Amino acid sequence: GFFLLSDHGFTAVRQEVRLNAWLREEGYLAYAKEDPATVGDLAPERTRAFALDPGRVYLNTKGRFPRGCVEAEAAGALREEIAGKLRGLSCEGQPVVSQVFAREEVFRGPRASVGPDLVVLTHPGFDPKGSTKAAEVFGSTHFQGMHTWEDAFLWSALPVREDPWIHDVA
Repeated sequence: GFFLLSDHGFTAVRQEVRLNAWLREEGYLAYAKEDPATVGDLAPERTRAFALDPGRVYLNTKGRFPRGCVEAEAAGALREEIAGKLRGLSCEGQPVVSQVFAREEVFRGPRASVGPDLVVLTHPGFDPKGSTKAAEVFGSTHFQGMHTWEDAFLWSALPVREDPWIHDVA
């Protein structure tokens, strides 16, 4: 059979959303040095959550990370607290976040447990980043486009289930 597939769509960038700056403002993240360059510059004993591109939020859980500070029994409540606050994030009166997914909602298979605790899906134009270098939550970028989730496509000459996952096509 013949098929065409895109795993994401594309749209113009309006603002970068620097999730580590937001986590720092909200008191979930701290750096060990004044001018951080990477997540290696986190202060692990004072960082309860951190983000990586694109929109992946990890809780700094004991047992999962070598210098984790979040107790496993507190992780669920912390995850819900952060997700709730992210859902209310806005920029110039516009909602930024369209959905926040828990790991088990989006990852499957034997390695799902290493996925992020939360996946942040933004409205088109708000590009979620894991930068540690920016102090401001919102900012401009040299990029003009960003990936989107809603406008990926699949065309197939063969039957495909109603709501396919990308691995269904493979």
